[in-house]
Amino acid sequence: MPTLRRTIGFPVLLLLAINALLGSDIFFVPGIAAGLAGPSSLIAWIGIGIFAMLMACFFAEMVSAWPRAGGIYEYAKHGLNEPSAFLVGWLAWIVGSIIIATELVGGLIYLLPTAPLWMVVIIALGLLAMFSAVALRGMKVSAVVLLAFGVATLIALSVFIFIGLPAVNLANFSPFWVAGLPAVGLAAFFIANMFFGWEGMTYLAEEVKDPRKTVPRALLIATGALAILGIAVATVSMGIMRWDVLAQSGAPLASAAESVMPSLSVIMRLMAGVAIIGTAASWVVFAPRLLFAMARDNMFIHGVQKLHPKWNTPYLAIALQTVVTAIVIVISSGSIRMLFDIIIPMYVLLYFMFLLCYVRLRDLPIKREFVAPFRNIGPPILVIVMVALMTTWLGTPGAPLAFTILIVLLLCGFPSYVAIKLQTDRAFVEKFWNSMSAALNIYVPLLIGGHWGRVEKDAGIDKRHTVLDYGCGAGYLTERFAKKARRVVAADISEKQLNKALARISHAELANVMFVKVSRPAPFPANSFDRIVCTLAINYFVEPKKELAALARTLKRGGKALFLAVHAPGITSHAFLKHDRTIKTLFDSAGFKRPTIERTKSLGREYIYISAEK
Repeated sequence: MPTLRRTIGFPVLLLLAINALLGSDIFFVPGIAAGLAGPSSLIAWIGIGIFAMLMACFFAEMVSAWPRAGGIYEYAKHGLNEPSAFLVGWLAWIVGSIIIATELVGGLIYLLPTAPLWMVVIIALGLLAMFSAVALRGMKVSAVVLLAFGVATLIALSVFIFIGLPAVNLANFSPFWVAGLPAVGLAAFFIANMFFGWEGMTYLAEEVKDPRKTVPRALLIATGALAILGIAVATVSMGIMRWDVLAQSGAPLASAAESVMPSLSVIMRLMAGVAIIGTAASWVVFAPRLLFAMARDNMFIHGVQKLHPKWNTPYLAIALQTVVTAIVIVISSGSIRMLFDIIIPMYVLLYFMFLLCYVRLRDLPIKREFVAPFRNIGPPILVIVMVALMTTWLGTPGAPLAFTILIVLLLCGFPSYVAIKLQTDRAFVEKFWNSMSAALNIYVPLLIGGHWGRVEKDAGIDKRHTVLDYGCGAGYLTERFAKKARRVVAADISEKQLNKALARISHAELANVMFVKVSRPAPFPANSFDRIVCTLAINYFVEPKKELAALARTLKRGGKALFLAVHAPGITSHAFLKHDRTIKTLFDSAGFKRPTIERTKSLGREYIYISAEK
């Protein structure tokens, strides 16, 4: 099983944590919160700070018990069922992609306030490609880059507080209540997003030295520092500039700084923009670790768990994350508010599922170096806070569109889960065919029934032959073969399908068929069959090379194997079936000779005939 190298110590991890959490939000949210609740938004900042520290404690306890690269997905794997764990990982992955897009776009808005959106998108894509290249080179190179961004973030905020504090005018906080308590709740909703991102640090747990102690400490200190910085920045910005004026600025901290020292505005924009982009760089490094962990557990696209032979980084996961994030940037058209509206409800749902995992796992006898306070009363309080946040959010103008996007993304996760499991988990393939046999026995004959005649003809079966119908399904071809062959072995992974095939053969009163449920690839003696026929089942081979090698071993010298694969809606398909050269290479390496491939297309479907000898 591929593993990552432990190279990160506490000081580096702490700065990485601060850099990951201190994203674009702290540079934008003070203006948003002030516009919603005025000076009373400070109450929201303090309340959400307490909320954040409590949540950080629960994350710290979980990572001290399960210091693995999957982070929040790892906890769901132990605390929930498998589909729910996949959904957590899927949601966390999408959130990570949106975070990267949000930080890139947000940073560029600060750096280039007058640039058109198309230019922001192009530059964001260029930065994404550059950071992905850095992430590919490994944590040593990535850490140097990310630490530089982390230092820039702290300097930017420290300069703003230091310069702005003497210019604070207490009159700007009067009147304190300008919009009422519901407005404070809405401000809290947007402020909460500033603290979201604890899961990102947990993805690095497998590369941290002594992670059971180091990661919890870094999480707690970084969250506490962010809470203090957030309150200080919000106080200073509203003290410098009246809340209603501050709310009108697209870059509130830069505007506040300009009111104190005009020349400071450009410097503030530059430092803030660099700091925000640094957060994007952090997530470009962090997020692929989640994909790596899921793929390693056969819960994501097979092969994404591969590590680069030189740099020991999950290079395919990095590439996939880059492509998805690029799509998010383009679709969002550079709109930071649209990204905010989408990501916040996703985070609330993700953390609700995390708390459910925590409640189920907190009392397990697992070694943990950190135990969170308020373990019993804390989770329900946090759930109440999140429900209140979501209720408040539903009343905002962007909520309907964001909620629709959230539902669509979640629904996309389930077919993705099924497709991935059908290619990576043999037991899941069996359950799938058992549970879906009724529907599939209607769909499959409609899909490939017109091709059975050709398969039968090409097989050239006669009374001398022993035939293996591998993946026999409901026995449609088994019945045809049994009428011509000396003996037929009908094999399938699904017991329900075998029962249907048995009923069909019994009704036809054919006595030369033996039925075998295959729990592993082709469990038959070597040189057993004159003909092997496999229709559609090749689409569902979990380990194609291993499965084909087992079939080649059971074929007699001079024997013939015929396969029918399909590219069609509702049918899973392996990548190797896309190209003839890949198919030939795989069959050759499995022990077959002279493989030939023929493709036919009809009504948006592609049928692939593969014939090979031994």
